Amino acid sequence: MGISRGVSLRGKTHAQFNGYAIAINQFKNTYGYYPKFLQKSGRIDLASGDNSELFMQTLSGRDAENNPKPIQGNIRAMRFYSFAESEYVTDEKTGLRQIVDAFGNPHIVIVADHDGDGFVEVPVNGKMQQVETGIAIYNLPLNPDEFVSTYP
Repeated sequence: MGISRGVSLRGKTHAQFNGYAIAINQFKNTYGYYPKFLQKSGRIDLASGDNSELFMQTLSGRDAENNPKPIQGNIRAMRFYSFAESEYVTDEKTGLRQIVDAFGNPHIVIVADHDGDGFVEVPVNGKMQQVETGIAIYNLPLNPDEFVSTYP
């Protein structure tokens, strides 16, 4: 991959992750709590099981057929985010949608400050560290040059 293409994909992924963080914060501001998938541990890996589908339905307030769907605490099926087709792939066997970053990587982790202390634990230079933020999103790429996060 060329340098300019890599920079472009990193920028696109960063914008995508920032959009998700804004949507999650809007959800919390609207309802007073994070979506249910973030309430227990404060961390979700979108590549695991049906997490991507739950994430998409929760933030869009819609199912895969675009019908309103109150889920994961989005009791009014409000639309906090509209997912572009370039942000996911659909599994032909299960019909589930899988979020991917601009590199095509499905390994995206979302971390929320579920205990209210103002910090989340995320990887910084290869080590887990506390970062002051309410929501952090990062990917787990095979190529370290493709790492993208919403935190410094």
